[in-house]
Amino acid sequence: MQRYDHHTGHIQLVNVWPDICRGIGPKGLKYRFPWTFPILFSPHDPNVIYSTGNVVFRSTNEGMSWEPISPDLTRNDPEKLGPSGGPITKDTSGAEHYCTIATLRESPHEAGLFWSGSDDGLVYLSRDNGRNWQNVTPADLPEWSFVRTVEPSPHAGIITVNQ
Repeated sequence: MQRYDHHTGHIQLVNVWPDICRGIGPKGLKYRFPWTFPILFSPHDPNVIYSTGNVVFRSTNEGMSWEPISPDLTRNDPEKLGPSGGPITKDTSGAEHYCTIATLRESPHEAGLFWSGSDDGLVYLSRDNGRNWQNVTPADLPEWSFVRTVEPSPHAGIITVNQ
């Protein structure tokens, strides 16, 4: 992840976590990140940015440091955390990590109210700024669905889950 200063043209890396996993699979890593991951600026505080891997991270200093604010919000299934690409041509890009958070939203109506959705079919809710998370996966959501979006309604208290 990079921070770009439009006034100076300065670019600075502000990665959440320094581990790079290429070709070996993310099974032993503390945090797992897919090739593309959510980056969210708080709609309530422009000085707060969130990002996700298998947990939710928060920065209050433009990405210079990050703190985890959730536990692992995925299934964390070891069978899905091996190297990708097959036995001959392993994926060396790190793009194919599984068991990660695919979407994160903060309520536009209430600061500290978050929904997350994972690429392995789980939806979580936090009502207390990330201190506690509750599994609210809809019962009719097929197991192992890729939850692409969780979208808070412009009306308070309503959410849409898309796979």
